[in-house]
Amino acid sequence: MIVIGAIFFSSASLCIRLMSEIFSTTSTVFYRSVIHTLILLPLVLRTMKNKKFSINQLKIHAIRGSSGIVAMYLFFFTLKHVPLALAITLTMTSMMWAAVFSYVFIGERIQREQVIASVLVILGVILTVWKQDPNWSFSPWGVVTGLACGVGMGFSATMVRMLRAESSTLEVITFFGLFALIFSLGPFLWQPEFPENFSQLGLLLLMGVSALAGQFFYTYGIGFTSVVTGTLSGMSQFVFNIGIGILILNEHPTLNFMIGAILVLAGIMQLTLGPRLRKLWATANRN
Repeated sequence: MIVIGAIFFSSASLCIRLMSEIFSTTSTVFYRSVIHTLILLPLVLRTMKNKKFSINQLKIHAIRGSSGIVAMYLFFFTLKHVPLALAITLTMTSMMWAAVFSYVFIGERIQREQVIASVLVILGVILTVWKQDPNWSFSPWGVVTGLACGVGMGFSATMVRMLRAESSTLEVITFFGLFALIFSLGPFLWQPEFPENFSQLGLLLLMGVSALAGQFFYTYGIGFTSVVTGTLSGMSQFVFNIGIGILILNEHPTLNFMIGAILVLAGIMQLTLGPRLRKLWATANRN
């Protein structure tokens, strides 16, 4: 489920990159929130007419919404100023923050595989931003916002994990859309921008629907795994975005980036396969 979500997120990322040449970050975030809410709100209102939410649930929804919208602004800004694959690589630091936040708020133990994976991801991220060339240039501010986005995404993933114990997937993403709409309305009204033709409108709709589908599959999938494993599984989006960057956007990664990418993928493999291989090794030794 999380990998399916990553495919939709990659499609949305491409749309956001193309829209960055037309709309500001504030307008893109606002339109994404509007489409999100218009699609989901009628469905949720029908399914939870008599449901009551505890104050604690609403508080977590509000915290998740505020952290999520900040991460969204940072991510959209990053997509505008760095290559597509690099933007996703920078947000991979979210797995480290997810480990910290899940330990603090949920009590999930930090495993050895998570520590090793974190080290590999850090080394990989350092290599990806080590050197630029004419076909692989980026803004330092884009790198900073990408790393900051990783913090917000890790925290938001932890809040999703907490909410999935009492709220459905539909409720979680609808509440997020409502809070995102509320928080993004003010910046949009400060300098409003509107689509001028059907092509721009179609791009907005494709971005909104793809992002919504990605969020649904990601939120549903993360409810059945640990926060850190879910965060890393979603990083398959990284592979998809490298392909999109090369094939569609003509963004050709440097050798440093590719080596860094291999380290990042090694971290993912360490986290997802490490425990299983250790169990198989232990079983083989007993036999």
